[in-house]
Amino acid sequence: MSARAAAGVMVLLGAGAGAGAWAAVRAQEKPPSFPSHVELVTVDVVVTDKQGNPVIGLARADFTIVEEGVAQTIASFEAVTGRDERPASAPAPLNPRVSTNSGAPVRPGRTLVIVFDQPHLSAEQAERGRRALGRFLRGSVFDGERVRLVGGRDVVGTRDDLLAVLPELEAGRVPDKGPEALSDHEAMRLLLFDDQPLLMTVLHRFQILSSGQHTVGVEGERIHAVTDEERGGAAKGGAYDEGYVKALARRVYDDATRRNEASLDTLTALLLSLEGVRGRKSVILVSEGFIKDPELPGYEQVLDASRRANAALYFLDTRGLEPLLGGVENKIYLPNATLGSSLADQAFSAAGSESLAADSGGFTVKNRNDLATGLMKITSDTRNYYLLGYSPSTSGAAGAFRKIQVKVRRKDAEVRARKGYYSGAASEAAGAADLEDALREPQDRAGVPLRLSAYVFGESRPGRMHALVATDVDLRALPLEERDGRFLGSLDLLLTVTPASGGTAERYAQQVELKLVPERREALLKTGMPIVRGFDLAPGAWRARVVVRDRQSGRVGSVSHAFEVPGAPWRTSTPVLSDALEPLADPSRPIPAVAARRVFAPNGRLYFQFDVYGAERDAASGQPQVLAGWTVRGYDGTTLAAEEPARMVPSPRGALSRTGQLPLSMPPGDYELVLDLRDTVSGRTLVLREPFAVAEASGS
Repeated sequence: MSARAAAGVMVLLGAGAGAGAWAAVRAQEKPPSFPSHVELVTVDVVVTDKQGNPVIGLARADFTIVEEGVAQTIASFEAVTGRDERPASAPAPLNPRVSTNSGAPVRPGRTLVIVFDQPHLSAEQAERGRRALGRFLRGSVFDGERVRLVGGRDVVGTRDDLLAVLPELEAGRVPDKGPEALSDHEAMRLLLFDDQPLLMTVLHRFQILSSGQHTVGVEGERIHAVTDEERGGAAKGGAYDEGYVKALARRVYDDATRRNEASLDTLTALLLSLEGVRGRKSVILVSEGFIKDPELPGYEQVLDASRRANAALYFLDTRGLEPLLGGVENKIYLPNATLGSSLADQAFSAAGSESLAADSGGFTVKNRNDLATGLMKITSDTRNYYLLGYSPSTSGAAGAFRKIQVKVRRKDAEVRARKGYYSGAASEAAGAADLEDALREPQDRAGVPLRLSAYVFGESRPGRMHALVATDVDLRALPLEERDGRFLGSLDLLLTVTPASGGTAERYAQQVELKLVPERREALLKTGMPIVRGFDLAPGAWRARVVVRDRQSGRVGSVSHAFEVPGAPWRTSTPVLSDALEPLADPSRPIPAVAARRVFAPNGRLYFQFDVYGAERDAASGQPQVLAGWTVRGYDGTTLAAEEPARMVPSPRGALSRTGQLPLSMPPGDYELVLDLRDTVSGRTLVLREPFAVAEASGS
């Protein structure tokens, strides 16, 4: 085992200060700038025709924004038009060796959070919701897009990641389908409003269902509703009275309150976590819905959070076109008066979730059995919108709610936008300062440019592999303070490593204090500052995510990286490629510095190292017999340097490790290091291709 593989958990600050370069970043359009003392209000606006289709092609002059009755000057305008089909460009590698938040487009994308509302989903409706989400993910989430799914699990991932965890989403509600079933809405009306007509209707229904004086539908038999005359006054006597029904209503209402509070708290927390994200932010509630309870403050808290985050809530009603009386068996037919009451009750049973969707700038998809199509409608809403910005012409008291209205100069158009904001609310920079929020967001933040990579080495203990997660922080984006001949700064770092299919995350948090001499600062400006953390991980697919906040400016950067921890016995470690050496290594055995860089400056030296595991031992010598060679090729197939396969000399314990180097005397461009290995005892072979690039130092 190499010295690195045996090093255990470690943090390396400032290791590998070679003269590398940041990867080339494509040109970005900078967002409009405003004076720092002026509050900028951003509003994303969805415009549709009467059929619900997005209206595109509008210009700034087509919009009017009114705040507290005063027309505002629109200072920034952007039309965001989404794609209706998957992009035809070639997909990126499944697991690129290095992930970065640099080069991400400045123009806003969409952020999707799906809430699988377990407290309000029965087993049947949960299955309908899972099927609809499966179709939605396959048809409306593109390659590389990240979505957050919350429902018993909290998973942020790509389409395939979420499809893998869908079967694990479970129902959390067992509805009462017996003769004494009360809906949440009925229980609330009976307790909070002492609804006497409803009480008589419920007594009427209980008496009929318990006495058998109702009609049950049977295939092939004529169905009719029992009339009051046929009932014969049976509900006037019997065991049911007001006290019994009120006691039952109390139990149902208390359970409904518990479930409603759980759902409302979840929605509030998720919406607040989106406050620092730019672009169209949408939370999709997959649920049977919940009542509007005037005793619960959670509804206003959800709306308050949606206004602060400028995020819309959409409600997908899983019930579809269900039979009228959802609280009892589907084929029960009751007197006309009772059926009328059930119709009204069903209309109000999801009033809370419907009102939240409407008031937050979203909408409700209901009364349809094709739930996936309803989700597609929401998708169109999240991909096609207009982003408007203005500086209020009048100021209000800090924290006061300011009403706004957006109008469009187009006939027969419908406009959805948030209805207001809080004056003096946290800016995007301040909102972005929440590390936990940035950790859970589907999108990466580019406030602090980062690179992230992972290296997997040998077995640290039975069933676990030693892995290093390397983060490079671009110091050029940080306002370091010069004092007493040093450059000072302070960073907060939060790093998690989570199984790709979801589960418990390995977490690491650290505050990094920077006190750099000028020479060190100049070196790190060219290469980025590496921070390396070790983990012991089981074989399988993993996802690392790092969030870095600069304490002085409040800027936040975040990036995710997918990597595989192999479990095959015959394999290599992740090759380390670097143009710098570990400073504490034995000079006679130089070790390449671990970093998240694969772009190196020309005319330096490229060092590489890899270990080999699982080679069979020769029966005579008891040692492994492995040949290893390497070739450097351009992407046009041209060979620039090579070393013929030679036997890897094992350590006394039989460990195999190889370190090599070559001059970077090649023109700027993309290259690959091809490693060719052969186990002469077993006859097995391995070929690894490690990409890298040569480019002028970005700091020069």
